[in-house]
Order: sequence, then structure tokens, then C-alpha cells
Amino acid sequence: AVTENERAPTHVTLYDVPSGTVLDQELVPNKTTEVTVARDIFERNNLEGSLVTADAAHTVPATIDSILKKKGTTYLPLKTISLSFSTP
Repeated sequence: AVTENERAPTHVTLYDVPSGTVLDQELVPNKTTEVTVARDIFERNNLEGSLVTADAAHTVPATIDSILKKKGTTYLPLKTISLSFSTP
């Protein structure tokens, strides 16, 4: 499925673990990333009462906001970030 000019096809899937049901799925176009596609999927689905998990690539404010906006809860791994604190 990989050509000289294209990467292997990647899909983002919204999956209900208890029922084993695929709720939504989208192919990631060559000019975008799975993070952008995941946010699109969150926007068009009801996440209320859901726990959304994903890998560290999704640990960005825009993705977390899109989950919370749809009343979902998120459990994402932390990735190394640089924090600075000011002292009083």
C-alpha cells in the first residue's frame, strides 16, 4: 500500500471497547495528521459519558478542548514539556 510518493494509509477510529463496535472511522489524508482527523471525529460524535484515550501525539490543548467540549473525559499520557514557574 506504500508507493514512492505516498505513505501507508492510516485511519483514525472511534471505538467502543465494551461493545466492540467501531463508532466512526476516517482515513488520514496525505497532507494532514491523525491529530487533526481525530478532532474532526470528536466534533461529529457524542462523547458525553465517554472516556477517550489516545497516544501522546494527541496531548495538545486543541484536542483536549475538543473532547471536553463534547462532554467527554480524557485519559492521555503525558509527554515531556518545558514548564516555567514564576515565584512571588
